[in-house]
Amino acid sequence: MKKFTYEEPKAVAAALFVINTLETVGKHMLAKILFFADQKHLARYGRPITLDTYYKLPKGPVPTIIYDEIKAVEKKKSAPVINGFHDKISVSGNNITALIEPDMDELSETDVECLLESITENKGLTFDQLTRKSHGSAWSSASECGPIHFNEIAKEGKAPDYILELLNMNLEAEHLLRV
Repeated sequence: MKKFTYEEPKAVAAALFVINTLETVGKHMLAKILFFADQKHLARYGRPITLDTYYKLPKGPVPTIIYDEIKAVEKKKSAPVINGFHDKISVSGNNITALIEPDMDELSETDVECLLESITENKGLTFDQLTRKSHGSAWSSASECGPIHFNEIAKEGKAPDYILELLNMNLEAEHLLRV
């Protein structure tokens, strides 16, 4: 599967933006708000905001690196990658609180637009409603506990054909840059 190169400062800024906007957010809600924001951005602009890869889990798509780093902060352990959330969030049970403001230089205007739309659309939903909403065609297309392809996320977000072509070109360019 072709994927984007994870850019930790950008992903941390996106998560902190959501957490600060809501003041406190549960891990599940954060994962779903980021998923739907990434879906909107993929469908409109051919690239995600967080650049994290989502995996199909029973309760819906989860941005794996972000989630692993949040769990590492919660357990006060080092994450598999350098943990950009260290000293930036507090995790108590299911609740995440920001300790600092996001670095807004990491987020574009379109990133913020999609994050705000996702927050507005999803902040009032229950755990079960968010789970059901996130079990769309992209989630269904992936194998159990496997990665969800960016193309599938964009298609579920009703991306037009020219955006899907742009997305494929962006993924191919990412792949070539890593080779």
